[in-house]
Amino acid sequence: MAVGARRQRLAAHGGAAAYCKEGSVRRRWMWSVLVIVVLAVVTLVLVIVRGGYSNLGTTLTTEAVTTTTDKNAYAEAGDTVDLGQVTGAKFASVTPTGGEGAKTYLVAAKQPSFKALAAAVAAAEPVGSRVPSGGATLVFVFDDRHTITFDLDTGSGLIGRAGKAWRPKGDLAALIEAVTAAK
Repeated sequence: MAVGARRQRLAAHGGAAAYCKEGSVRRRWMWSVLVIVVLAVVTLVLVIVRGGYSNLGTTLTTEAVTTTTDKNAYAEAGDTVDLGQVTGAKFASVTPTGGEGAKTYLVAAKQPSFKALAAAVAAAEPVGSRVPSGGATLVFVFDDRHTITFDLDTGSGLIGRAGKAWRPKGDLAALIEAVTAAK
């Protein structure tokens, strides 16, 4: 009876050919869905492997890493420097007094107070005395992240570094005052 019932169903649906077509359509859909799912998984794996989601963690544990270079580090120039270099600095940092609570003032190379200060330091004349190290400093910072640091003594009008002293052209106290007063 089961065979007869099957024949009746086949006849009702257009015979064995219609039944086979219906089966092949189902198989095509099944294969199509399977191919789409496989392609989606492969694409997701490639995106993750190639770093498309680089903010995702790759491990559950972390290890301490020692950094050997610091991209933010500044390097001080050597003991012998050409004072004329200071005119090419990116900016200057002035700390007019030492000690606790000392303020530091930054002045950009484009500002007139920087240009006047840099020109005075570039034209400085060496003197025989040493500059007392009271904590006041003048630092010129360059694009390549190197610095030239001077001890600053506005009372005597001297700058110094590495045991040497110079007297900038003009009134050093007035030049520093121009930097600290600039806004």
